[in-house]
Amino acid sequence: IFPNATKLLTPEIVEENFKDIIKQSRHFHTEAAVIPLAAAIKGAEIAKEAKSKVLVDIDGNPDHLINKAKIGTKEELMKLIELADVIKLSESAAKNIFKEKDINEIIKKLLENTEIVAVTLGKDGCYIADKDEIIKCPAYQVECLDSTGAGDSFMGGLSYGILKNMKLKEIGMFANACGAYCCTKLGTRSSGRLKDIEIFLKNGHN
Repeated sequence: IFPNATKLLTPEIVEENFKDIIKQSRHFHTEAAVIPLAAAIKGAEIAKEAKSKVLVDIDGNPDHLINKAKIGTKEELMKLIELADVIKLSESAAKNIFKEKDINEIIKKLLENTEIVAVTLGKDGCYIADKDEIIKCPAYQVECLDSTGAGDSFMGGLSYGILKNMKLKEIGMFANACGAYCCTKLGTRSSGRLKDIEIFLKNGHN
């Protein structure tokens, strides 16, 4: 990502250059981080129209992203959240958005419009929830070499688990495994392939 380049993305560019690609997707991933929220919303709207599942990742501090990074407005952030079929947030981001300390209450609010919610808790694992249950999945204990990219790796595992129709707890644990594996490697491109994660799990990490 080149500094400031992503800020130039507009809904018009998304419509003109990426609409056909998005319409072919089974899962459309976007985030509240570096691209303007208006562009993310346009991509999500195209995906919804094409019956593609929308996955939204919110990992940073929403107040900072809106007030300092200027990626959009609070209203746009809430609209993106409403468009999500699956949403993943860090615990701090979830509490920042809803100004609420009880994470279970936040999850319940999100599930009013969303199929699956995942809240990452760092070394404490994650919560994963649907309209039937809220499950806390413990983290895999590893020696952390570099946590850069762990959230994105978790998101990839979450998406894969949903595509494979895993049970809810299995999805959460698989996503945790992807994030933990990434932490054992250096750099942002160390998420591992499926075989790497399977070996990681077979080696008895718990």
